[in-house]
Amino acid sequence: MPNVIVRLLNDRFSLVFPQHCLGCGRELFSAHKIICYSCELDLPMTYFHLQQGRKLKDKMGLDPKIKEVFSLYFFNENGRIESLLYELKYKGNQRVGHFFGQKLA
Repeated sequence: MPNVIVRLLNDRFSLVFPQHCLGCGRELFSAHKIICYSCELDLPMTYFHLQQGRKLKDKMGLDPKIKEVFSLYFFNENGRIESLLYELKYKGNQRVGHFFGQKLA
């Protein structure tokens, strides 16, 4: 029952203070999302985690004690990943950290 009350309060709050997509600025229909589905599908995934070998580690010339390195997304200047990282790092938007954590999990 408490979850239902929290959801109702969030929905009422979002009517007065709507959440906007951090990627394109469109209004979001879920208070728990940070970007819309369209922007989420457009994020430039690397798929390095599916590749065999340690290509990225070798390119970076890292210490041999480090076992694994991969990047989930490609970083492009003025891209959506840059905007999301800016929100996380400089604005302290913890919801972005949760988003990335869910994607990594």
